[in-house]
Amino acid sequence: MAVLMFKPRFVRLVRSGVKQQTIRPVRKRPIEAGDALALRYWSGLPYRSPQVTICYATCTAVWDIEIRGVDAGLSTCIVNGDELTPFQRSTLARDDGFDDWAGMWDWFKANHGLPFKGVVISWKGTGPCQN
Repeated sequence: MAVLMFKPRFVRLVRSGVKQQTIRPVRKRPIEAGDALALRYWSGLPYRSPQVTICYATCTAVWDIEIRGVDAGLSTCIVNGDELTPFQRSTLARDDGFDDWAGMWDWFKANHGLPFKGVVISWKGTGPCQN
């Protein structure tokens, strides 16, 4: 079972089912469609507090993603080799728990640096995720 940890700002969105995907750097042991997932967050300080399970899920799909650009307005997002349109970028951002593409772009620049290469991991929740 693969464990995916979430920052506090995303916990409510995962629990409610609004967020059913996450964008992550490529893992040493990649997650694949069909894999069991445990979606969790830290109850306090990371690595110094217990992990709390939000829910369990099954990975439904994994896509390659690349985010790059000098600012959100002059950026590109490529998923599985296809460059997304502005509408598709906005949809991707909302599906990942952000208000818009600019907010997502800023978050990735601050937290991962750009260009970012990783994967989009999509899931179907079971148990508490279905609240």
